[in-house]
Amino acid sequence: MDEFELIALTAPAMADPSIAIAASRAGALGVLNLEFVTALHEARGAVAKMARHARRETGIKLDSTAADGINALLSDLPDTVRIIIFKDMGPLSPRSEKASLVGSQ
Repeated sequence: MDEFELIALTAPAMADPSIAIAASRAGALGVLNLEFVTALHEARGAVAKMARHARRETGIKLDSTAADGINALLSDLPDTVRIIIFKDMGPLSPRSEKASLVGSQ
């Protein structure tokens, strides 16, 4: 049988790392989905909680159009976050002009 790795993503917009933490503890890759999270302090808190409680490397998923928020978040990312997934919301985004994680520190 081929070996494979499971990846578990949290629900977007929730800033709740519980599923990512559980996945990490079970031997899978836990990814905290920060799409649609608009408060930078919530994103940082969720990443910190995931880093504290996970038992192996983890990841985050970000909206690539939120450059200011991404730069602020990545500037102090824990070492345990080894995978970063960028989602390009592009011009077809159903969201308003407010990008995730922008201007909300």
